[in-house]
Amino acid sequence: MKIIDSVLRASAGWLALAMLADPCAAQWSSDTLALARYDHVAAESGGKVYFGGGFADGQKPTSSVEVYDPATGTWSIIALSLQRWQLAVAATDGIVAFAGGLEMGSGGASDRVDLYDTSSGTWSLTLLPQATFAFAGVGVNGKLIFHGGLIEGGGP
Repeated sequence: MKIIDSVLRASAGWLALAMLADPCAAQWSSDTLALARYDHVAAESGGKVYFGGGFADGQKPTSSVEVYDPATGTWSIIALSLQRWQLAVAATDGIVAFAGGLEMGSGGASDRVDLYDTSSGTWSLTLLPQATFAFAGVGVNGKLIFHGGLIEGGGP
């Protein structure tokens, strides 16, 4: 099964729905996250999917990261060091990096990068060279690449 995240603004509110697709069989199923959320990120590492940050129930930013294991159909929750939205995520070699975004409290751009080591279950922290939000990330060949986005004061 492959997972496709879908969180849409519906008339009843935000969805806590994870839609799972098997594209070869053209079949869909679904599961439910603990929090309805939007403006969050998702990445895969080691066969698990990490849904992090964004706005949760009641339009409050969250630091929660929900981890889905499609092999067992189970969920667990870990937490970022700070509530953020419009962040980027990238994963490579067992490290999932949640970078930048807008911070709860100040509402300003963040340079914070929370690095989650999937093998040890531990977090470490590093900083981006420039506080950035609304950008993209990808992991490839042991490297994390973040691109684009916005900085405070306008412009990319």
